[in-house]
Amino acid sequence: MSDIQWTIRKVKVSDLLEYEHNPRTLSDSKLKHLEDSIKKFGVAEPLVANSNNVICGGHGRRRILMRLNIKEVDCYYPNRQLDSKEFDELNIRLNKNTAGSFDYDMLGNRFDMSELSEMGFTDFDLGIAVTEDTFDMSDDEYVPEETRSQNSIVSYALVFDNVEQQTRFYEFLSELKQKYPDTETHAERIDLWLKAK
Repeated sequence: MSDIQWTIRKVKVSDLLEYEHNPRTLSDSKLKHLEDSIKKFGVAEPLVANSNNVICGGHGRRRILMRLNIKEVDCYYPNRQLDSKEFDELNIRLNKNTAGSFDYDMLGNRFDMSELSEMGFTDFDLGIAVTEDTFDMSDDEYVPEETRSQNSIVSYALVFDNVEQQTRFYEFLSELKQKYPDTETHAERIDLWLKAK
């Protein structure tokens, strides 16, 4: 068990400092949804800061609190200064280590799409952003490599019909990793495998 103990203290929002190496970006649309939430419910989750007032978790909330001219907020503080390695790891874990995922069937059955949109869900989140009209993968619509954006990235969410399909897919990815050990990503390995066919 960790020797770090956390206590909540009320702190001036203006005393909290943003972490210059925070790897999490804050988009205007997500900040707007966060602002709407804070206006409606207040700050339901305290911020997290190191003992020197540098924010570890809650950069977006701090920005909204400053914008709304809210002077004080509850904040978790450790009983000792976190070293840089501990701080960086916690900074990432606070944003990445969420234990659950959304049950989209349940959301769709309990809320209207407009309500979900107001809560911050995008069409992409809800699986309605890509249709045949907006993204055609037929050969007739192939975009030559030289006309593609240099930094374009396409992301897919695979939905398996059963556990066996999922297991076979992960086994396939493992085989590709062994076959192409000098590659860094699944996309690169799949690309090499397709070129070899």
